Amino acid sequence: MTGLSVKIYNRWGNKVFESSDINQGWDGKHNGADQNTAVFVYVLEANFENGKTVTESGNVS
Repeated sequence: MTGLSVKIYNRWGNKVFESSDINQGWDGKHNGADQNTAVFVYVLEANFENGKTVTESGNVS
C-alpha cells in the first residue's frame, strides 16, 4: 500500500476528521469539541503500488 486516506463525516455530511497518517486515529472531537454520540460515516481510500485505488465506506455509531 502506498497511501491511505480516512475521512469521517457527521450525520449532516460535515467532515469532522481527515487523515492520511495510518498512525493517527480520530479522538471523537471536531475543532476541540467532543462530538455527540451519533451515527458517523467513514470513507477509506487505499492506494496500491500497482496504481489501483480501493474505496470503502460505511457507518458507525
